[in-house]
Amino acid sequence: MRSCAREFTIPCRGKLADGLSRPARSVRRINRDLVCAPATQQTTRPAQQAQRRVATFLAPFFILASSCAAAEVPPSPRVGACTDCIGELNGTLNACTLNSTSCVSSQNEDEDHFMAPWQYTSSTEAAVNRLIAVATGGAFEPALLQQPFGISRTDAVGFIVKGFQAAVTGNKPPEKPKFQRDQSTAKAFDGTVVARHAAADDSAEYVHLVFGSNAYNQGQGANILDAEFLFLKGDNIVDLRASTRLKPTQADGKLSLSLSKGIVYDQNLAQRQLESLRKALQWESVPVITGFDPRFNQDKPLFFEKLYQPFLRGSYKHSVVDDMP
Repeated sequence: MRSCAREFTIPCRGKLADGLSRPARSVRRINRDLVCAPATQQTTRPAQQAQRRVATFLAPFFILASSCAAAEVPPSPRVGACTDCIGELNGTLNACTLNSTSCVSSQNEDEDHFMAPWQYTSSTEAAVNRLIAVATGGAFEPALLQQPFGISRTDAVGFIVKGFQAAVTGNKPPEKPKFQRDQSTAKAFDGTVVARHAAADDSAEYVHLVFGSNAYNQGQGANILDAEFLFLKGDNIVDLRASTRLKPTQADGKLSLSLSKGIVYDQNLAQRQLESLRKALQWESVPVITGFDPRFNQDKPLFFEKLYQPFLRGSYKHSVVDDMP
């Protein structure tokens, strides 16, 4: 409370002692007590408070954006003869270490990291060019539906029903269902060619591709994959290896079925990426006899057969593959 007893201009809304409010105006020798504040304070304080609230709300987003912008791209693996190195050495690719979460190689001998070599039908030069074209975003024909013979169940049932009706009524049999492509697999790949050269002994052609680097730089990808391919000269076989630079998170995993382990939580992103690329190329996997695969090793039980092991101890032979991780 203060007394305004001289002529001055009150640039505010004043509250008179009788409780009434008046707008800002010139006041001359008013002997009433006025409660007023400078106009700059009344107009500035609410604005400042609003700015503080907005700044407090947006602070976590600015911190997150700055941390994402500051995140560096994981460095490329070393090239050489170390256990985690990439590159061609003596005409072969490196194997994955047994503790790798997301890595596959045609040189491994364990179930978690082995991937069979690929087989193509064209010339080596055409196969290399085809791989690079598709891996770097080129168009490709999507794979067939993951149904018997690439035919949807609805079309198959409709064909059977119409065929039965035609047989009963003597009408013309229906046309066979057409093969369908899985459009969910038609997404273009984002690979980049890092290296392409002949092996040191000139026995193969080496190709190194990197997937996910562009998405990672834009903050849209969670991992970067290094994929290597070795096209053997005089043959239509390509050896391969792939590994992610960062360890996958729990969100990257998915449930899958293993013949020897049953349902497992698979975090091997490298295996999934290469399998998608193989299907896009429409190349075949080379049949490889492995000790860990129950299809080729009768001493290796299927996952459901292990339930009966306590009752069949005399008939089951322990294999060294069982001790593999």
